[in-house]
Amino acid sequence: MSTIKVTGKSREKALKEFIQSIKTKYGDKIDRIILFGSSARGDFRKESDIDVLVIWKGDEVEGWNSLEREAVEVLFKYGSFISLKIISPNEYSAMEEMDLPFIRNISAEGVVVG
Repeated sequence: MSTIKVTGKSREKALKEFIQSIKTKYGDKIDRIILFGSSARGDFRKESDIDVLVIWKGDEVEGWNSLEREAVEVLFKYGSFISLKIISPNEYSAMEEMDLPFIRNISAEGVVVG
């Protein structure tokens, strides 16, 4: 059985394809796409996942089902695991108001990619 070699370039391709795909299919339901964690900081290792926060304006269940399906396709194609966090704009605002560490980290290190 052959394996997919995960490199910085393949991670970049995986992320670009994921973003392009979800923006094309679900763009009207996406408020923002934010890369965070080691991929955003640039200190990832080959086994690191790609942390992505999607601020989703649509139905929550539909969001999870649709975006997870896209993430799995990227995993099979590139060997890069996209770790998704999906929240609504209202949830994001509420978390900001509560000054949660997760949102502070997103604000400090996150990169808006879509």
